[in-house]
Amino acid sequence: MPVPYIFITQNAPLKKGGIQEQITYARTVSSHKADTDELAMNISSRCTVNPADVAAVLYALGDELKSRLSNGEIVELKGIGSFRFIGGTGAIQAFKKISAKDFIKRKINFYPDDNLKNTLASLSFVRKKKK
Repeated sequence: MPVPYIFITQNAPLKKGGIQEQITYARTVSSHKADTDELAMNISSRCTVNPADVAAVLYALGDELKSRLSNGEIVELKGIGSFRFIGGTGAIQAFKKISAKDFIKRKINFYPDDNLKNTLASLSFVRKKKK
């Protein structure tokens, strides 16, 4: 199924002389949000595990991700990719003892597995119809 996209027009950065131009580019849009129950049903149809058990494993996976990432570990799921917690402070004047509140930049990075990344090369795109 092709990935939908729309066109976006916005002001470009100002050029010398204060001339304002507009630029147009394409941006993909999500066509659907698959939740845990839907994933469990679809996964269950591809194997011998019932949807409730698949959902239980997915919820447990979420808990395991939280636990591992909270310990500073990288979590790698073959065929999917790896997750890593990234944290950082703002600029500090001198080396000092810092606390958890000093880490103002907190995020989880996802690095797709090569197999998943290669899927992106074969995607097709279609312009989303206006409603």
